[in-house]
This record gives sequence, structure tokens and C-alpha cells, in this order.
Amino acid sequence: MNEQGNSAMRVAFEAILDASAEPQLPNVTDAVVRGGRRIRRRRTTISAATALVVAALAVTAAVHLPGTDADRHPAPPLGTVDSPAPTPPPSPSPSPPSTPTPVTAPANPAGVPSPAW
Repeated sequence: MNEQGNSAMRVAFEAILDASAEPQLPNVTDAVVRGGRRIRRRRTTISAATALVVAALAVTAAVHLPGTDADRHPAPPLGTVDSPAPTPPPSPSPSPPSTPTPVTAPANPAGVPSPAW
């Protein structure tokens, strides 16, 4: 191409570029506020889900705790013919107090030095 063609092309590109308006930049403050709201919403949702999971685990653990046989099979009402008479639990018999045995040092034969502790 020659000089005249280059200059004509340059003028055409400048006209195209000058004709369009520059894009408007987004407002930074609005983007930050939107991001903060999104983060708070996400945190609230995660906290609620965590609380529900903890509650479900607590209920499950409470249901599956081992209990006594009486807890699983309730006693029949009092006064029925088939119910046996209640028996008191056996009381432990008191044991005589034990006397402490005295600790004696081994006899040291004459002429044998005792170890120095």
C-alpha cells in the first residue's frame, strides 16, 4: 500500500473509534455491597444447615443410647394379679475393717553395710 492508502485507512479507523462512546465503568461500591450481601446470605445458609445437622445427630444419638431392659419393656400397672411382689434390692453386708499390717525392715546382719539410698 502506499502512503495515501495508509492515511485513508487510518482516518477511517479513527472515525469508527471516535463515533462509539466509551463503555461506562461499573460502580465499584455497588459491586462490593452486592458481594457482601451474597457472603452474608451464604454464611447464614451454611449456619442454618450446620445447626440442622447437629440437631439431627443429637436426636439420632439420643434415640440409640443404650438403656436398661425396664426402659424398653415398661412394667405392668400395680395391682394386677399376674404381677409379682416387688422385692427390695439386696443390701451389701458390711465387711470388718481391715487392720494395716506393719512394714518391717529386713534385718541387717552384723558386719554387712546397708545400702545408702
